[in-house]
Amino acid sequence: MSSFWPVRLAQPDRRTCGPSVVVSLLMLESEDYRGRVLRGGPEAARARFAAEVWAAHRSTNRAVDWHGRLQLPWARALGTGPWALARHVGGRARYVLLPRRRGAAYDLLVASLRSGPTPVYVGNRWTPRHVVLAVAEEDGVVTCYEPASGRRTHFTREDWLGARLEGCGGWRVPWAVVTRSPVSRRGRRTPA
Repeated sequence: MSSFWPVRLAQPDRRTCGPSVVVSLLMLESEDYRGRVLRGGPEAARARFAAEVWAAHRSTNRAVDWHGRLQLPWARALGTGPWALARHVGGRARYVLLPRRRGAAYDLLVASLRSGPTPVYVGNRWTPRHVVLAVAEEDGVVTCYEPASGRRTHFTREDWLGARLEGCGGWRVPWAVVTRSPVSRRGRRTPA
């Protein structure tokens, strides 16, 4: 499986998949930011990526997000809560807890991908444990950035429905989609 970037950029530790997704998303959406992270060769890019991930991790887990808004603080040892990730990427967490809802969640993921890359929480049958960044869907195949390895991974609707995701850091069950088009309960767009 090929690297996602010109140099393989993996999360710096076992608890920084969420912040690695935040940084990767920013890299995909800003050519200037991507250039700053990747400049100076592979080792410099890896070090800069790690520094950006650590900064994002501090921000996603404290009581105030990087926009200065209050958020539920979360212990960094537990990774990144979906609500904090949603706030940082300008989205909304939509949970996929029951097998009978997986089809609707997959459709939500594909629709969200039309607006841009979309974070997805995966795990085992009891709990979400990891975050990947879905970047595109083409011909029924979703392509993701998998931060544990820093590589590309793919899955199909059938993989999703059967909780047989491969290459997602060893986690096979889809749990949550962080959509890119936040809508409040009243149907108004919420501030990002």
